[in-house]
Amino acid sequence: MRGTGLAWLVVGGACGYAWARQVIASRDLPSGLTARQTEILTLVARGMSSKQIALHEGISRNSVDTHIRRARRALGVNSRAAAAAAVSGRDHTATPARPRPSATRSSAATTSVTRSSNGT
Repeated sequence: MRGTGLAWLVVGGACGYAWARQVIASRDLPSGLTARQTEILTLVARGMSSKQIALHEGISRNSVDTHIRRARRALGVNSRAAAAAAVSGRDHTATPARPRPSATRSSAATTSVTRSSNGT
């Protein structure tokens, strides 16, 4: 009797683990995307070109571009970069921060209008 209870506990734990992994995996996908589209956009987010992705995945470049185009349509974004950002979790609607001024002064700011370039 004791052995069967332990066996059911192990089976139940394994089934629960498999179910939980499936739920977590389905939550990770952005709505409307297939697992393959998500995989392709993840490679785009790594900075790979369509040609590199095609070689990496063993598919044609046209197939890669089709996955990206359909994913963009499903996400409602206009660019490949925005789709990749949506999959990687980055905010693709934020504007970039204004760059800080350089710590070193440029030579143009130190020269005078009345002096020549050789200092005379």
